[in-house]
Amino acid sequence: MEKLINNFSKYHIIETLIPGFIFIMLFKLLIVNIGKNDFIFLTILAYFVGIIISRISSIFTKKLLFKFTKEQGIKYSDYIKATKNDEKIEEFSMDKNLYRNLVTVCLIILFVKIMQNTKIMKFISMDFLIITILVFLIFLFSISFIQMNSKIVERAKISILKKK
Repeated sequence: MEKLINNFSKYHIIETLIPGFIFIMLFKLLIVNIGKNDFIFLTILAYFVGIIISRISSIFTKKLLFKFTKEQGIKYSDYIKATKNDEKIEEFSMDKNLYRNLVTVCLIILFVKIMQNTKIMKFISMDFLIITILVFLIFLFSISFIQMNSKIVERAKISILKKK
């Protein structure tokens, strides 16, 4: 177990585990007790939930935050170049992403609480809910795959240009 924990980078701890654990804690406190308090089970669950939160955050919450504020991001290629000149940018970016992920955690918990309090869940069958969640996850991870591939290609192009 110690070896597994040592393989987590600072990025994975900040971007996935912390939001995942916070989501699970809030879910247990405010909605329903998930059960099992086994550390290994909760860590794996927190990591998986954290990945989902991170992807929702990257695809949807980021757009919402940029839409409702005057803030804007920069092109990924410019970000890569800037981090080579200023190491603090990467640290600030991790913090920014953590905050964005925590906004997503709060939005999801709020959404579930509203669904729970309005009794809408009584009218939705468990099979329909499972199918909807699976379709959403397929959509979410497919978009995430495409985004990550774009970043890899862009980064590879920058790397190739540097060598020339």
